[in-house]
Amino acid sequence: MVHGANKPFNVALIVPDAEAVGRWVRENGVRAGDVTNDERVRELIASEIKKHSGSFKELRAAGKFVLLSEDFTTDNGMLTPTLKLKRRSVLARYEKELRSALLAGRNDGPTEGLPAAGAREHRVARAQRSAPPVSR
Repeated sequence: MVHGANKPFNVALIVPDAEAVGRWVRENGVRAGDVTNDERVRELIASEIKKHSGSFKELRAAGKFVLLSEDFTTDNGMLTPTLKLKRRSVLARYEKELRSALLAGRNDGPTEGLPAAGAREHRVARAQRSAPPVSR
């Protein structure tokens, strides 16, 4: 899931594919354990994000990501019975991780000077509120 509404950049919540990461971990000699905290795994995921989001506009790409060890399922309340993501539930559950990622800044450098996601909509709404009424 990618979250970034009215934030300076997007943060992706990623649940790595256990089979694919497990195979990569064995091939690269990473010690078993919680791979979501291993720096080499984080570098692998960052390179995959960069590779697959190259055509995205900067404000659409994930500026930061959080690796999660638990899948989104109906049992843990993250998916509806029709397997749609319950964004509110996910945001509530991972609020601390999202806030931490936003405070830490972008993976690829400072965010200074970048417009916030949703900034244009905010400026338009503010302009509409302050504009004099139009008489017909």
